Amino acid sequence: MNNLFKTPYDGERGRSQFATEGESLTKQADKDRCDINRIVNGYRRTGLVAHTNTQQPTYGNATGVDFQSAMNLVIEAQESFMALPAAIRKKFGNDPAQFLEFTSDEANLEAMYDLGLAERPEAAPAVAVAVQEGGPSMPPAVEAPASSIGDE
Repeated sequence: MNNLFKTPYDGERGRSQFATEGESLTKQADKDRCDINRIVNGYRRTGLVAHTNTQQPTYGNATGVDFQSAMNLVIEAQESFMALPAAIRKKFGNDPAQFLEFTSDEANLEAMYDLGLAERPEAAPAVAVAVQEGGPSMPPAVEAPASSIGDE
C-alpha cells in the first residue's frame, strides 16, 4: 500500500548535502572558542565556564514614551507606508525609514508634490486695490457724540 504522505518509518531517507562554493563566509578566528569539546575540557580542568559574556548590561533612559506607545507608532507608520502605491514604495526601497527621512526634509517638498504625497497650497486670490491719484486718502474723521454720562 502506498502512503499519501511520507513518514519517518517509510525506510527511505534522503540525504541532503551542502557544498560551499567559493570562499566561506564563516569566521574561522572563533573556531576554537566555539568548539564544545574545548569548552567541556576547560570546565573539567578548572571547574569554570569561561566562554560566557563578562560585560555588565547597559540600560538607557527613554522617558516620555512607554514601550507600547512607541511600538504602536512604529506599526502605524509601517501600515501607512504599506498603503502607498507599490511604485512609490519601490522608490524608497520598500523601507519606511527611508520614506520617513525623505518626507521629513523640507528640501524634498517639490518632489513630494510631484509624487502626490503632499498637496500644493492654494494660491491666495488676487485682491484688486483701487489707488487714487495723489496716494491713498484717509476717510474723514467722524466726531463722536458728547457723552451724557454724569449729566443727570
